[in-house]
Amino acid sequence: MADPQTPAPPAPPPDLLPDLQARVDLVARRLDLIERRVAAFENALNTLEKQAATDDAPTPETESVARFDDLEARVQRIERR
Repeated sequence: MADPQTPAPPAPPPDLLPDLQARVDLVARRLDLIERRVAAFENALNTLEKQAATDDAPTPETESVARFDDLEARVQRIERR
């Protein structure tokens, strides 16, 4: 039970609720924008990571050069015998 001697809290100004709602909407829009920007950066990062992974992978040309070098080294060892 409320104490009869305790005064009631003051009523909020009538324009407070619309102002707060407008601020909440603005914050929600900003948060959506930030989430979209983060998602775009994540997509770009994933693309760059995939490109970097494929750049590090040996190409068929480098594999054939490596096999040729290996064959050349074997021939030189056989010639030395």
